[in-house]
Amino acid sequence: MPFGLARINRMFGMCRSRGTVSLGFGKEIGMKKYVLAVDVGKGKSKIGLFGVNTQTMRVETILKPKDYAHSESELGCLLTRIGDLPVGDIGVMMESTYVYQSPLVVFFRRHGFTEISVINPLKIKKSCGDIQKVKTDKIDCRRIARFYFFSEWTVPIEISEEHREARELSRYIDSMLKEKASLTCRLRQHLCMVFPEIESIAEEKSPITSDGFLNLFESGMHPETLKKKTVPGIVTLMAGKGKRHQAYTDYAVKIKEAAKHSLYTAKEDGVEVTIIIPDIVRRLKGLIRKIGELEEKLASMTEKNDIFAVLESFDGIGRKLASHLTAEIWETVSYATPQKLIASIGINPSRSQSGETIDRYGKIVKAGNRYIRHWLFEAISSILRQRPRGHGDIRISDYYNKKHSDEKLHHYAATIACCNKLVRQLYYRSRDLTKTKELIIK
Repeated sequence: MPFGLARINRMFGMCRSRGTVSLGFGKEIGMKKYVLAVDVGKGKSKIGLFGVNTQTMRVETILKPKDYAHSESELGCLLTRIGDLPVGDIGVMMESTYVYQSPLVVFFRRHGFTEISVINPLKIKKSCGDIQKVKTDKIDCRRIARFYFFSEWTVPIEISEEHREARELSRYIDSMLKEKASLTCRLRQHLCMVFPEIESIAEEKSPITSDGFLNLFESGMHPETLKKKTVPGIVTLMAGKGKRHQAYTDYAVKIKEAAKHSLYTAKEDGVEVTIIIPDIVRRLKGLIRKIGELEEKLASMTEKNDIFAVLESFDGIGRKLASHLTAEIWETVSYATPQKLIASIGINPSRSQSGETIDRYGKIVKAGNRYIRHWLFEAISSILRQRPRGHGDIRISDYYNKKHSDEKLHHYAATIACCNKLVRQLYYRSRDLTKTKELIIK
């Protein structure tokens, strides 16, 4: 049954004043008069309409939460139930579920809703203040409504389509890198049965996933087979259709010598040699090739962004790391201070103080963007690895040595401290570049 606006106003005694809601505190809060609280699910969501009673200062239910499928017909029924209640008086709030809320955002925007807020679920969870642990979809809708009316929050900034696409591609590459690591680990396990000495030979100068060794593994290598081959024959297997590097000859000599004394457990014609390892290698080759193509695509999508130029100004941060960090951060103008940017990443330390006790700083909160944390850690590791060879940002490197060697912090703690320093420098350099169009490195 449609609810008339006059009837709802009489029910809850709500005050209209310049599009704001008066909560009886002598102060008007700039928000909509009603809220559609949405508990998002996959393919369907529970949605209820709520208002606030200004006399009892409690959230009141106008339309009971009900399941709606993510379709035009089902969500159209919701609009019919709202009736003649002006869309301009209704805000929409839902928790972020990565992608499942996207159809709802598109639907409500298309039907004239101007305030659509997608909130971090952690904020709503921390604000509910319930002693008992009770969770149902109806209770979640009510908690979202209570958060809307009685908590301090700001409307999240909508990201641009360019930013969204770059971020999605970066995260897809990250998933492919994890798959590559998993396949590499499985390859190492089977190599321990077929030719355990090969891994130590490979890791001397190049990774086990380099082209030469993958070509050798794909050919179905086994110590008994390699013993019968000459050094040039092994070089041919490693080169495949590519160029015969001098390094291949050095590796071939070591491989042939190791094959004579290898303590293997798999048979020469076993499934590890003939099926499993060649199949893993073929999958690895395809994955490595695809990752390389997507890395170039991501770099072309992000290289015109100011953040990309700033990140590349740090000696030791290359094109790949700069593109991933740019895709996640994108801009710094929406952060009032570098500390707010650090907090959004989740690398700020937790703090504990009560009464006159000592003010202590603990582990990082990890409540922000985990992808930025990962790529920042990779960036600092890259700088530290290159420093002994004369590359790598000297200030970051010196700061790490100060924390790790002088102050005796653990490697991880010192690295996180360097991440904080890198983010602060990134913040100020990007602000300077925005203003002057020049990189100012102080």
